[in-house]
Amino acid sequence: MSDPQKKVEQLQSKDCASGAPCADRANSSMVTAPERRNVCNCFQISCEDMNQILSETNGASFDLLRRHYQVGTRCTSCEYEIKDMIKVFREEREQGMLGFAGMGIPLGRRIGTWYRDFKTAILHHLTLRRFAIFVMRKQELSTSLVLSNLDFPEDICNANGSAVDFSVTLFDSAGKRLARRVGLSLPANRSAEYSLEELFPDVRDDFFGMIFVDFRVLRQVGSLRPYCVLNFTHGHPARSGRWHYHDKYSLTDYNGHYHCNHPLPAGQECWIALSNPVERPYRSAVHLRLGDGRTITRSIDLHALGSMWIDVRSYFDIGQDIDWGDPNALIWLDSNQRLMVWCFWKKSEDGVWLVQHH
Repeated sequence: MSDPQKKVEQLQSKDCASGAPCADRANSSMVTAPERRNVCNCFQISCEDMNQILSETNGASFDLLRRHYQVGTRCTSCEYEIKDMIKVFREEREQGMLGFAGMGIPLGRRIGTWYRDFKTAILHHLTLRRFAIFVMRKQELSTSLVLSNLDFPEDICNANGSAVDFSVTLFDSAGKRLARRVGLSLPANRSAEYSLEELFPDVRDDFFGMIFVDFRVLRQVGSLRPYCVLNFTHGHPARSGRWHYHDKYSLTDYNGHYHCNHPLPAGQECWIALSNPVERPYRSAVHLRLGDGRTITRSIDLHALGSMWIDVRSYFDIGQDIDWGDPNALIWLDSNQRLMVWCFWKKSEDGVWLVQHH
């Protein structure tokens, strides 16, 4: 008999000798306290906590609870359940089913809210919110920047105030700063589209690269997250069109491999845009796997703050023997360093462009 088996039997004999049935001992070890159920997972507020808050505040409105207890301020998924709990509390209070409750938001809680708002305001004034996105101007292609400074439905007024100030900085493919524009402002409840010519009138040549959009004071970023529009004409006004794409900037390194599915659709040419938003070079192997099992490997070497515009056919030296309609083709990069990747397709038949952000 193995040593582990002896130990198991010895423990079982000891339990039985103590007078407690072995089966009962086993079952008793499986009895656990009921799990805590949270109403608000973001701030770990349970049902019991919420009932206590309602009693403490005498059934305050959801807006007051959101302001002073922060429930519903992050993912918002708890809003309707909390509103139902408020409704039930008020009905039970009117029917005399509840005992003595508080009179409103406690003074200590109101002071804590004021301090949190004050600290947040200071941090927002000191913290730069930066977004990065690929841009280009090349023959029939040109990028424009789109921003919206809109009220959110759950906000009483625009969280960012009467206007948002921002600046934009343009970098070329080698990561060299080409131009910077400061003092831009977007009023509340307005949207604006900025062409590259409007933002950087002194940059006249064609280029591809990246822009940083910097917000100094910003409370919410949802609508102000930069979007770009790819404007294309294919050399003829009748074939003009637009396609949007947005940033994929993250504060942490990516935890996998960037990839592009179906890079070789029939009747379309494929390009890949890469932008390196950090101040260190990006290096990686890049692979094109074909449906017949072959893999073609090349290398990517990006300057700090640099960008690349890759023609897939030329970059991988794809000849006529490769099916440009391979539904199982796949492109991926090995490095997990922070990077922004977009794929562009141009239909040979009518010159229409499509863009996919990753």
